[in-house]
Amino acid sequence: VASSARLLAKEEEGASEAVRTALERDGVAFAAPARLVDVQRNDGGLYRAPFGLYECTVEAPDGSRRVLQAEAVLNATGRVPNTGSLALHRAGVALASTGGIATDSELCTANPDIYAAGDCLPGPDRFTHAAEWQARAAVRNAFLGEALDAQRLLVPRATYTDPEVAA
Repeated sequence: VASSARLLAKEEEGASEAVRTALERDGVAFAAPARLVDVQRNDGGLYRAPFGLYECTVEAPDGSRRVLQAEAVLNATGRVPNTGSLALHRAGVALASTGGIATDSELCTANPDIYAAGDCLPGPDRFTHAAEWQARAAVRNAFLGEALDAQRLLVPRATYTDPEVAA
């Protein structure tokens, strides 16, 4: 079940189709675009993580629903900044519309004494190696007076699939 009409939406279309075809050959069924409405475990309540018997109700864009059966369920909902309970406005730190901390290209917030890096930023690059570079840049900018531009960071990523996809 995927909200996007295409598997691996960030990859080239041909690579996306190759992986989908291989997975379908292996017995994986797709409902896309669709949204998961409900999941029920139907094996007497015995817990044998993650495998069991599941009934997954999915809803298509037209509102129609169907039930899929599965032996395992993987919940991959993505990542979002978790800044809501920090009361950052009290420190003069503004949030972007996505909930991440708004910064300039040098990772300085609306409060010139506060810099931000990592998963609390609104950008798409929520990877450990990107957060580490951002933290190093923020420290150098804040304490050494440098002007490292975080927007110039090229972030490699990997898509782990079988068959393999180069990204």
